[in-house]
Amino acid sequence: MIVEEFFQNLAERFRKENDLSDFTWALCKSCPDFMEGFMRFFGFRFATDIPWSINRERREGASQPDIKVEQADKVYLVENKIYDRVEHFAQYDATYQKAEKGFIANYRVDPLPGWAVRTWDEFVHLLVKDLKEKAYEDSVRALITAYIKYVREVCGLMEIKEMRFENLTSLTHFARLLDQLIQSPPGQFETDACNQGKAVSDCEFGRYFWLKKKGGKAEIYPWLGIWFGDDSLCIFMHFRADWCKRIHSHFKNAQGGKYYKKPYYNEDDYDALEFEMKSNVFLEFSQASLERQKEILRDFYDEVLVEVGRFL
Repeated sequence: MIVEEFFQNLAERFRKENDLSDFTWALCKSCPDFMEGFMRFFGFRFATDIPWSINRERREGASQPDIKVEQADKVYLVENKIYDRVEHFAQYDATYQKAEKGFIANYRVDPLPGWAVRTWDEFVHLLVKDLKEKAYEDSVRALITAYIKYVREVCGLMEIKEMRFENLTSLTHFARLLDQLIQSPPGQFETDACNQGKAVSDCEFGRYFWLKKKGGKAEIYPWLGIWFGDDSLCIFMHFRADWCKRIHSHFKNAQGGKYYKKPYYNEDDYDALEFEMKSNVFLEFSQASLERQKEILRDFYDEVLVEVGRFL
C-alpha cells in the first residue's frame, strides 16, 4: 500500500526521537481515534469529546516536554526516548506538579511513582489489537497501519516470529530479539550493542555488547547468542577473559541458577566464562509461543546479568 511504503521510506531518513514525536503529535492532532488510544495507553482520564489541545516541546522555564496535552483544567505530559537514557523525571515533577505524566521508550525502565512508564513495543501491540477489534474507517486504518511500520523501523521493533532452529530463517528473528533484549537490561545496568570482536562464527551466532552498572565506571563486553553443533543447540552467554577481567575469575566454584547450568571456563575459546541455558529451559524455548520465548530469554539474560553484576 502506498501509505505504508511512504512511512517506511520516511523511517530511513527521519529516525530520531524528535522525528518520532513529531509524527506522533501530527497523527494525534489529525485523528481523534488515534489520540484517544494514545491517551488511554497511559491510563490518562481523557475523552476527545471535550475540547483539547496538543503541543510539541512547549517550554516552561527549563522544562520542554515532548508532548503536552491540555483539556479543561487538566494537563498531560508525554516524554519520548529512543535509546537516549538522559531522562528528566525530577525536573518535570518540579515544573508540572499537578500534571499526569507518561514516559515511553524503546527500552525498559523501572516503574516510577507519579509516572505511567511504557514502551513503544507495548504501544504497537495495543495498536495492532485495536486494528483487529475496532471498526476504523479505511483511511484511518491505513494511516495507523503505516504508522506502526514507521515505529517498528525507528525503534528497532521489527516483527519477530516464533523460532524453530531447524529452519535457518529463525536466526533473523533471533537476532532481532537479541537486539531488543540487549537494549533493555535490568534496571541497575546500562548496555549498548557494539561491534567488538566476531559475533558470528562457523557454529555460533549472537551479539557482543558493553555492560556496566548505572553510575559505575567498569565496563565489560559479554556475548549473547546460540551455539549450533553437529547434533546439539544451546543458548549461552560468553565472557572472554581479556574483555571481562573484572568478573572473570569469580565463578570457579559457582553453582547453577534457575535458568542456567553451572558456569564453566572454555579454555579453547579465549578462556571464556560461559553461562549456558539449562537443557529443559532451552527445550521449552524451542517449542514455545513467541511471547513465551521472549519471557524465557529475558529471564535467562536478567539472571546472568544480576549474577555477574555482583562483581562490577
